[in-house]
Amino acid sequence: MTLATLPIIDISPFLDPTSVSAVRLKTAQALDHACRTVGFFYLTGHDIPIGELNQILSLAHDFFALSDWEKQKIALKSAGVDDGDGARGYQTLGENITQGKHDYHEGLDLYRPVPRTEPPYKPIMGVNKWPPGDFRKVYEGYIEKLLALGKAVMRAIALGLGEEEEYFGKMVDRSFWVMRAIGYPPLKTENFDGISCGEHTGTFFL
Repeated sequence: MTLATLPIIDISPFLDPTSVSAVRLKTAQALDHACRTVGFFYLTGHDIPIGELNQILSLAHDFFALSDWEKQKIALKSAGVDDGDGARGYQTLGENITQGKHDYHEGLDLYRPVPRTEPPYKPIMGVNKWPPGDFRKVYEGYIEKLLALGKAVMRAIALGLGEEEEYFGKMVDRSFWVMRAIGYPPLKTENFDGISCGEHTGTFFL
């Protein structure tokens, strides 16, 4: 079967506490059907303005446009080395490896904050490294909206499965999220022995 588009799900009833149960059930059933038949879907009604999404992209572009010297100030370092935890920070071109080949992209990895300790840090137990300016404020606000949206989706999935809406509540109340900004510069040569970025999944909004 060839689809002209992925299923489009309006998740707004699960973000509106005043929505009626019949409307939420309709959304839940549509989401359940999309998961069982296609496996992917677009979300609308997510309460994240396009202007905010554009700002997220713009701040990422601004960061990757900085000099290498500036970006290296927040470089990802191995766990136990200086302020590194092996997960958080900036990765330069080719530093990421997929199937034994260097990925031709640069990235900034952010993770859910963990209880604060002092370096040397254990793996993933450090602190996020933030670019200058409004980057942190905007991204943290965006992350909070994504976490609320994720909980809304899980309530809809629970209802679609015939369970109470809060069935998954205690399982997703402290999601260990990862946020990655990625820059893809043009490949310098057609003979480059690698790829821009290895296979991965993502979240898409309309």
